[in-house]
Amino acid sequence: MKKTLTFGVIVALMITLASCSNSTSTPSNTYTFKGTSYTASIVVASNSSLQVSNYSSSSVILVFTSFPTTSGTYQVATGTAPTNANQVAVNFANLTTSATYAGAPSGIVNATVTVASNGKITVIIPAVTLAGVGNSSDTGPFTANLTQQ
Repeated sequence: MKKTLTFGVIVALMITLASCSNSTSTPSNTYTFKGTSYTASIVVASNSSLQVSNYSSSSVILVFTSFPTTSGTYQVATGTAPTNANQVAVNFANLTTSATYAGAPSGIVNATVTVASNGKITVIIPAVTLAGVGNSSDTGPFTANLTQQ
């Protein structure tokens, strides 16, 4: 009985500790644009991109020249496609209004890519400006913390 109770307390403590998080970090598989937060329903790799959707109001496509196989930093590209292997292009689509946006960083903004042992990636993008495709005066800040599923 004492062993069962001790085991139960240990399991409860492990669950409690595992559910703790650093309140200053962005939750995984979330992104924000123009102050609106989104939770991704799906984050999948497709060729040289990471495709993200919440299935109802928005989607994000992160485009690399080739899919990352090692961890590192990638400069956020201006426009819809990267121009070299050290860049990632950030594309956002508002599915409600059909407006599309692409990277328009003012200066160098680096995304951090971490490759797990199973080859899946996590991409953390700090605040970067995106501009409307075809309407560059329509801009807004974008952030993301996305892990491939």
